Amino acid sequence: MASLPLVLPMLILSMGVLLAPAAELRRSLGSALPELVSAAIQVVRPLLIPATYSLYTDLWEAERARRRWQGAPPEPAPVRAVLKLTRLLPKLGRWP
Repeated sequence: MASLPLVLPMLILSMGVLLAPAAELRRSLGSALPELVSAAIQVVRPLLIPATYSLYTDLWEAERARRRWQGAPPEPAPVRAVLKLTRLLPKLGRWP
């Protein structure tokens, strides 16, 4: 339910393009699709970020419960390398 503001504009727009009756209308809608998607996102932007955060929170809570039950999986080697590199960076919020 939290991802509905993300999915609904995309679904309406894609169904409009797929169900357009004339080939020339379908072609013109197809060429304008990136701009229409961008406009749809801007319209739902006040709901987009909270919906994404809510979806992330729902998924993360389920993952945290799974990790408490089964234990955390080991980090992949590329992630370990990035973590080692970023540990050297100063923590901007904690300057002495």
